[in-house]
Amino acid sequence: MGAAAGLFLGCLSFSFLAGTARGQTVRVGALPSRPNIVVDAYPGERLTAIDFTEPAGASATLSHAWFSWSSTPCPLAAKIRFFRFGPPPPVGPTPWRSFAERGPFDITSPVQYVLLTPPVEVQRGDLVGIVRLTSCGNPMGQTTEAEIFAAFKGDLDSITLEASPPATEYSGSLAILAANVFLPSPSVAAVLPVVGSAPGANGSFFRTSVQLHNPGSTLTTGRIVVHPSGKSGSESDPSLRYSLGAGQAVFIADLLPAIGMSGLGSADLEVETGVVPVTVVRVFNDAGPGGTTGFTESLLAPEEALSPEQFGYLILPPDSAAFRFNIGVRTFDVAVSILANLYDSTGRLLRQGATLIPPNFHMQENVADFFGQSSLPENGRVLISLFGSGNRAIVYGATVDNRTNDPSFQLARPFP
Repeated sequence: MGAAAGLFLGCLSFSFLAGTARGQTVRVGALPSRPNIVVDAYPGERLTAIDFTEPAGASATLSHAWFSWSSTPCPLAAKIRFFRFGPPPPVGPTPWRSFAERGPFDITSPVQYVLLTPPVEVQRGDLVGIVRLTSCGNPMGQTTEAEIFAAFKGDLDSITLEASPPATEYSGSLAILAANVFLPSPSVAAVLPVVGSAPGANGSFFRTSVQLHNPGSTLTTGRIVVHPSGKSGSESDPSLRYSLGAGQAVFIADLLPAIGMSGLGSADLEVETGVVPVTVVRVFNDAGPGGTTGFTESLLAPEEALSPEQFGYLILPPDSAAFRFNIGVRTFDVAVSILANLYDSTGRLLRQGATLIPPNFHMQENVADFFGQSSLPENGRVLISLFGSGNRAIVYGATVDNRTNDPSFQLARPFP
């Protein structure tokens, strides 16, 4: 808070051209991953907080929202308002007028997800705000240098920057986000490209074990959310909460049955409070009395995924009779167009295939089926490239020894 914030708010002017979202992700507001501002102005009163620096980039129908709250549980503690600039009144400053509100909402998590029912039609330049309705908890924000939000006394359907009494101003980002598609939680610290608990070929049975350790000096909490393969992720996907005291470690022998599911998918590691746990994930074939064979899977930050400016390579097994090979993909908040080229060991192009994969989606398929091939070239390779602005995807290869069912994993790392 301070002079810089006041100067910014006092000089705001807005002029937006009409824009319509055509299949793109449209967001209003933001949800920072480490909120450290408690918006506790006007204690005992209703409060409206509004973010001025993250307007809608296009017209869209918004159906999902997320916000951070300082306490849980808090029944019927908050509602969401959407604001549009103008029209100007006959006398006085032009206000931001609330044209839609949703709620009140029960708050059961530090990062609360809600469905906007019915969905809200926004235009380019519209803003989002949150209203504190009770004395249970407060909205949250995160300190930044270039962003501004403000809190106003009362549950307001009209706001002017020249409000009296003056608004309480904050140098930071208000932790509220609305979007036209479901997005991975902004608290996602890392992604597990593939997890499973399912039978495979040749009598195999694959499981996924997880160890979590809190290296910090305070409590760390969060969730592991598993997104089943073959459909876009949603807030209703199965999850397992963790709560680790300082120095504590836990072991999950088989992740998917621990959350009441089986099959194949990908997983997100979410952190709500504290540090990111040290995490060891092992995917293995369980041979019962014969023991296990498997690999340790690395967690990836979303920004480590392939982008359209990069290529990724997967190397095929040297013996197509002794090994089977699958290709897997995990997308994020937008659909991804993937072009895949199949080459033999001499570099000759054999096949080229393109596919559109939905947002927040996991798939895994035998690479021969992926290309419509009866067999794979030994020592061949697959070249992966992405198309579309803002697209990112994790692409991997999974090799399994047909004799021992020993699995291994390779990631299509960015090249160059």
